[in-house]
Parts: sequence; structure tokens; C-alpha cells
Amino acid sequence: MFPIEFLQRTARRQPEGLAVDDGTVSLSYSQLVIQANALGAGFQQTTGSNRLKVGLCGFNTLPQLLSYFAIHAAGGVMIPLNPRNSKQDIERQIELTAPDIIVVDENCLHLLADVHGPKIVVGSGTSLGEVFSTQGLIESHSGNAPQWPAVAVEDINAIKFTGGSSGAPKGVMQTFRVLNAVALSILMTYQFTSSENFLCAAPLTHGSGSFLFPTLYRGGRITLLAQPTGLGMFDALAHGGATSTWLPPTVAYAIMDAAAGQAPEFRHLNMVIYGGAAMPEDKLRRMRELFNGCIGTDYGQTEVSTIVTGMGPDEMAFDENLLSAGRTTPLTGTAIIDDRGNHLPPDEMGEIIVSGDLLMKGYYKMPEETAKTIKDGWLYTGDIGYFDERGYLFIKDRLRDVVISGGFNVYPSDVENGLCEHPDIYECVVFGIADAKWGERVEAAVQLRDGASTPPTAIIEFAKTRLGSTKAPKAVHILADLPRSPVGKVQRREVKAMFEQREVDE
Repeated sequence: MFPIEFLQRTARRQPEGLAVDDGTVSLSYSQLVIQANALGAGFQQTTGSNRLKVGLCGFNTLPQLLSYFAIHAAGGVMIPLNPRNSKQDIERQIELTAPDIIVVDENCLHLLADVHGPKIVVGSGTSLGEVFSTQGLIESHSGNAPQWPAVAVEDINAIKFTGGSSGAPKGVMQTFRVLNAVALSILMTYQFTSSENFLCAAPLTHGSGSFLFPTLYRGGRITLLAQPTGLGMFDALAHGGATSTWLPPTVAYAIMDAAAGQAPEFRHLNMVIYGGAAMPEDKLRRMRELFNGCIGTDYGQTEVSTIVTGMGPDEMAFDENLLSAGRTTPLTGTAIIDDRGNHLPPDEMGEIIVSGDLLMKGYYKMPEETAKTIKDGWLYTGDIGYFDERGYLFIKDRLRDVVISGGFNVYPSDVENGLCEHPDIYECVVFGIADAKWGERVEAAVQLRDGASTPPTAIIEFAKTRLGSTKAPKAVHILADLPRSPVGKVQRREVKAMFEQREVDE
């Protein structure tokens, strides 16, 4: 079975059912399949290749979604090119992966100004000179379907780039089997139904995209939000009829800010799933209260896609589970190991390793890096955590981020959770700086809430009362904004490098 069959089966069962809505255009299941087939055939005819590599550079627009399904209908390879990345990063990714076609939103065309080779397809209704358009290809190939290439489920379906938190971004090769496993794991973990209205607000080539096939397999619909704001997301969830969504913590914070002073009912909402990064306990409690307990979570990496562990609202209702990432999903194996590779019992901290159908095939054109990461069928995540006696996973930090200060292991997440209890702190990031006395000293960069002016000394004293002197930061730096990745993660390495350089300069 291939992922596109999740959509095709529902289209045969309920061809007139509503599948996609972007606020302007709605498509039934039959229309979605017909247009995706036509576009896939157009991609093949335009390039002369029936085993396509297609770059997607745009936001959550209907042309991008149709292109996503067209790639699947043609048995091709998707290459997400996040328009929030720099022009130089996108050019490097294109040079490495050599896509046949790039589908780009018109407002992102400047990012491809110096790209030569791939055919450019603009996600709009008009062609620009030698550039094709998605609508033009759909119309000129209406009634056609792409030729299915000679592929197996173990073949590559996507090349997705890591966030670069451990160095230069690497291209992760995901197979058709991986996406099948993601879809099935989501269906087994969360209670999606035929009345599902999944709000696709986070990038569809990131976390949100994992929920497309499960939603459509159940007979639900996808609602697209092209470039979400906190207020726009709040309105869509409170008043737009959305029943579920996936979002990273940064978007959750923006929604909570937009909801301040209001008492929304969220009458249709069944579940808001958060993932992609950890969230401090105080914000998790606010989120659970705001959404009337309808929150779930998942844990994964680009290398082990989306849902290694997860849980829905029924489990997250219990306080003892609130900081957990859930339990291992059925098609996945997990273990905790020490620094010698020994498997550890419950409640002992170590590195999380993963096996099973969610594993990547490897890093694109990087066999040595692949060999370092996958050993004897286990992928070494670089994350530190433990399972409790009930099988719930609790993630502490990235292995490389642990600060060893005065001989003690200090986990940045513990310090960040403590600091975020301060009413004036909006968000923070904790890191270690080399120190002659301590080996490493704990420091923190803090973003205050609007209008707050708490001095660093007061924050340090607050931390000492909450965390003790070992974990409390020796220095606190107030920043107007914390640097973030294109998908909204706070860039710990960038902040640390900033203050390491200050140390050198001084």
C-alpha cells in the first residue's frame, strides 16, 4: 500500500464529500483526486520523467496542497523548501537534491531568482513567461493521470532537511513505508472521525502534513490557513468550526496571548496536538485550561517521523502525564540506554533510541553520518529521557545540551521550567559557558513579557529560591526576541555562540 491510497479509498467511498477548504475554494474528494492526478501528469509531461523530484516552496495554499498530493499520485519525491529559510539555504538544498520541478508561491519567487535547472511552476492561475502554473497544468492535463513508476514502499518518498540544531542541515530520506507508519500511528493514537475538520496552519511540509492522510482516510476535511497569526489561529479554532489541529509551542503561545481576557467556548474543538519542541509546565497548564482539556502531544524527529510516542486528551487530563510525551506507538520500538549502550530499566535517565517503521532510510548523500546515527537497526536520537513504570516517556534535553557544572548534570529544561514560573518571563533558553571554576556555568537568555522590566539580578534570586544555587543561572541576559528557526524553535546553539563570542571579546 502507498500513502496516496488513503485518499483514493475515501474518494471512491464518498466522492462528493468535502475534502479541502481554503476559505475561498472548496474541493470534494473526487475533485481533489482528479486535480491531483492532472497535476501529477502535468509534472511528468513537463519534465519527461516519471520518477519525479519536486520541490515545494510556499505556504499552506491550495496549489501547494494539490502539488503535495500530485507528487504522491505520481509516486514521486517531495523536497520541502521552507520559504522562511534564507535564500542561501534554499539554494544549497536545491543544489544538493537537484529537483526536476519547484512549485513556488508567487510571493516566494524572489527566493529562486538565481536558481537554474529545475522547471518552475507558480502556484497561481497565471503563467509568467517561461514559467508554468499549477492551474495551467491542471487544465491542460484534465482527465489524465500520472504514470505510476516502478517503486516499492522502501523507496524514497521525501527528502526533508533537519533544523540544523546539531550542525549543518542534513537531508533526511523518508520512504513510503515511513509515511504509511505515520498515518497508521496517528489513527491508532488519536480519535479522528468522519466529521473531522483538521486546521492545517503549521507548514504542511512540517508537522501538519503528517495529519493530512489520516484526516482524509477517515472522511474528514482539511482547512488551510496560509500564513497563520495568533489571532487568526484563535479565531479559526474558536469560531471557524475546526475540530483539531497540530501546532508547535510558539504558535500555542501566540494563541494564548490572543485569547487573553476572552472566554471562548471552542464548541467544535476536540483536540489540539502540540509537538516539535518542549513546553514549560506553566504554559502547558494554561494551554490545557484554554482548550478545555482538549490537548494531546506527540514526539518525533525528522529522522523518526512525527509520532514515536503520543497521547490524546484522555491521558493528558492527568497531572502526572502533563509533562510526558506519551507512550510508544504500535509500529515503533523504543529503549533508553546508558553511555555504554546498555538498556536501562524504568525511571533511569539515558539516551532515547528508536527502531521500527518510522526510521529514515538515511541522510541524503551522507553515508558516514547515517552510520553514526543508525546502529544495528536502532536510531540514536541524541535526546535524553526516561520511561516511567507505566511506559510514559519523559524527555529532559538534547544530550549535547546538558550542562556539567561543578560535577553536577544540569538539564536546561529543568532550569527553563523554573524560570518560566516568573510572571514577567515570556520565554527563555538555558545553556552552558566554559568556566575555569565550574567547568561550565549555567546562563540564561530571557525574553520578558511586553511591558515588563525585571532586572537580571532579580531573576537570578528568583531562580535560586525555585531551583537552588547549583541549577540557578550565574548570569541572565535580557533579549528583546530570542532567535528562532524557520519553524519557530528557539535556537539554543545560536544564543550560546552569541555569549561565547562576548566572552572572547571581553
